[in-house]
Amino acid sequence: MKDLKYQLKQCCHRNRDGNYVIQDKCLWSLRCAQFRGVNSGAGYAQAMDEVSRSVPRRVFSSINSVPCFEYWLLLHFIFSTKSYTGAGAKSACACLIEELHKYIPGYSKGARGLFKDLMDQTDRAVANSERALQDAERSGTDNPSTLMHDLVEYLKHLEDDP
Repeated sequence: MKDLKYQLKQCCHRNRDGNYVIQDKCLWSLRCAQFRGVNSGAGYAQAMDEVSRSVPRRVFSSINSVPCFEYWLLLHFIFSTKSYTGAGAKSACACLIEELHKYIPGYSKGARGLFKDLMDQTDRAVANSERALQDAERSGTDNPSTLMHDLVEYLKHLEDDP
């Protein structure tokens, strides 16, 4: 947790606008949107709390994905509110990745080059993500959900501003 606090403070001092912390519940790993890696080993709930308590307030936005980031990738292809849970030795994320293989054969966590391949489907993913989040809020669960659409919309807004 000490590493997380340090990284949040460092990001905050460099840029007070648009700091996003991407959280993958399955891994409990964090990355600052400035692409400085943070791997604190902290639990997901602790990490969420640490981001929300960072000073100054409202400098960071937590972009969480449940059960994992790959849910965001899946939303580029289909709308789904299927809850993902572990099965046997497989984690919830492993089960989701198995489904993702129908659309991205051979995908593995951390695969490179996906942004370019999926860019044309980003608007669909944003719409699916917003819709899934509304469904999750109505049903009182976060599985599945992602806030990646917030980060994408923020980045699009930056692109539009001169």
